[in-house]
Amino acid sequence: MSTALIILHATVALVIILSVIWCVRRITLLRMTRWDLLECMYSPIFIIRPDGTVLSYRNALYNTDKPEVAAMYDEEKNVFQWVDESSRRKLKQSIETLMHTRERQNVKLLFQNSIANNDVQLIWYGPNSIAFIINMPVVSPNELKRLKSEAHLLNTMLDNLPIATSVVDVQQHNRYIIANKQVEPFYGTARKALLERGASAMPAHMQRLMATTDEKAIHNGKCEQVETLLLADGQEHTISIHKRLVKDAAGQPAWIVTSVSDISQLIQQQQTIDSSQRELSAARQKVEESNRLKEEFLRNMSIEMRTPLNAINGFSDLLVETEDQEMRNELARLISSNCNVLITQFDDMLLISKIQSGNIRIVPREIDLNLLIEECLGEAPWSEKPQLSYSKLLPKASYRAMLDLVQVRIILRQLINNAIKFTDEGSIEIKCEATPNSVRFTISDTGVGIAPEHQESVFNRFEKAGSLRPGVGLGLTICRALIELMMGEIRLTSAPGKGTTVTVTLPSKVREVAADESATFSRLWDQLITSKNSTKR
Repeated sequence: MSTALIILHATVALVIILSVIWCVRRITLLRMTRWDLLECMYSPIFIIRPDGTVLSYRNALYNTDKPEVAAMYDEEKNVFQWVDESSRRKLKQSIETLMHTRERQNVKLLFQNSIANNDVQLIWYGPNSIAFIINMPVVSPNELKRLKSEAHLLNTMLDNLPIATSVVDVQQHNRYIIANKQVEPFYGTARKALLERGASAMPAHMQRLMATTDEKAIHNGKCEQVETLLLADGQEHTISIHKRLVKDAAGQPAWIVTSVSDISQLIQQQQTIDSSQRELSAARQKVEESNRLKEEFLRNMSIEMRTPLNAINGFSDLLVETEDQEMRNELARLISSNCNVLITQFDDMLLISKIQSGNIRIVPREIDLNLLIEECLGEAPWSEKPQLSYSKLLPKASYRAMLDLVQVRIILRQLINNAIKFTDEGSIEIKCEATPNSVRFTISDTGVGIAPEHQESVFNRFEKAGSLRPGVGLGLTICRALIELMMGEIRLTSAPGKGTTVTVTLPSKVREVAADESATFSRLWDQLITSKNSTKR
């Protein structure tokens, strides 16, 4: 036999021996793989490539390609996308070891949609494929159906809660494991992104807030906080954050349960309620003040009316009994004076009643300012205070203004009478200034003055600067009401013991008139005053 033939036979024999060895090894490996897979027949089995790509899904128990348990996992077709970042590194190392040694690898992985580590087995399934097996408890189809139903109910309940609810795993670096759909507007991110990426998916200000409140919850066992934040809708909202720390069976901190609710409307409602309560309180105080003023008014009226009535009654008896003509004249003057006091009081009460009921009409007409001041000064009760002196500062030229003569006369008389009433000695000054669009009257006295805390209240009904002074406290109330009807303004400055100055500004068209026109107007005015006085008599 030639050498070449021997070499050929040897080569064929070697090939046959190697082939037999390879077949035995292959059969052994396949038998081992099938035995390993048989042990995992109750668990979901994914056939994957070394790069994590899913080739197929099998489950020996149910013998189907699409078992419902597959819905537990993300729709991504790569197992590396199912687990968190730390688990990816462990999975990669385990796959590399498996492909090198072909020995089964056991590894614990944390899935994105899980709250705890899962046991995973990696089994060599061929030159370029791996069996990726997730160990699951053995349950019957009915039990699995019940668990699925309970899980669905739990998810539905969470999604229908009226407040945002989430749970973080303290032992997994505060990883979000549960979140309902209401968290999205508060956390500023989609629920899916929150579960996958954690707090890094939130805006920076929410990350800081959640980290701070998580620390408080871990340290104190709970955290309750109210914050005003700019949310995803671009509006500021007041939110209430409640956090509770939950411990595991070993008593270790395990989870933080968080609820977040928008209390902006509650805050607004509370503010509305508080405002209403303040308004009710103010109204109640106003009613109480009104009742007090009414009682004060009745008391003042009883005194103010009884005094002149008693005087009229007493002086009338004396007038009948006395025969001295001079005495009779004095008594008649006193009776007339007290009658005028009563008439003035009744006029004031009727006037304030007409103002409150809206029955006062402002009828502007052209009036001479100088003649108006002269008339009001002439009618003032100077005889009651003969020790007083008065001065007047009137425009050098004659001016006429479009004003309601009746109402302006009432205002000036009230202010002059008040100045006389509250000034026992010294002087009173009446000043009139005219501009093209306004008229200003100023009445100053050297009387008792008004304390700063009472300078506003004297404009209220039945309020008086001095309780011992005559009057019922309606003068300044009438003045302010009439001035406001004419769109004017009244200001008061005073100091105790230094007198009072009242300034009245009324809007009006003002024109200067010639001397002859002023003289004619003055004669007509005198005739009007004379006729009016005759009517009074």
